[in-house]
Amino acid sequence: MPKFAIFSTANFDNAEQRDKVLPVFRAHAERCLKEEPGRALDFKILKDRDDPTKSHAFELFESESSWATHHEGPSVQILRKDCAAVGYDTRSRITAIYLHVAD
Repeated sequence: MPKFAIFSTANFDNAEQRDKVLPVFRAHAERCLKEEPGRALDFKILKDRDDPTKSHAFELFESESSWATHHEGPSVQILRKDCAAVGYDTRSRITAIYLHVAD
């Protein structure tokens, strides 16, 4: 079964909003790597070099089913709650590309 990767883009109203949300994203990435060993293999939060209203994430999972378990799990629920607390809606502001890793 191939590894599963996601490259996502988060869109913000301005750089200030991005800077409020990035710590929430970083906490989510750290939580996933710590609490989902064997499923979450890598998770990077990236600032867009040219556009201060965007950030990106690279996520690597053991398999597509590992990602599905992650996506429905408690860490994503915490992410959504914490983002909402700073006025950011993850469901309408993030786009993603889903990829199988070529071995």
